[in-house]
Amino acid sequence: MKLLMGYGVGVAVTAMAAGTLWFVVGGPGRPVGEDARARELKTRLAVAQDHMRAKDEVTAALARGELTFSEAAARFRVIHGGDPGPLAYLRLQYPAALDD
Repeated sequence: MKLLMGYGVGVAVTAMAAGTLWFVVGGPGRPVGEDARARELKTRLAVAQDHMRAKDEVTAALARGELTFSEAAARFRVIHGGDPGPLAYLRLQYPAALDD
């Protein structure tokens, strides 16, 4: 249950990051011309939104009983593509917790 709560925190953090990126990239007062930084941020935003949608689908399938917790955790790992970044914070907060 702790790990599920941790993943919930991860989803919330991802949502906040995506919201921040939206404001930076497409928020009010943005100049009409896009520079390389704006394009990079838009790409990051799109990736973050894709990850959020995929995690929402996994979470819904878990809630419906279509997936076991281990299967959901495995899908989250695939969504993150082996990037330890999203889980690094959780590992610091819950050092005794296992990934499985």
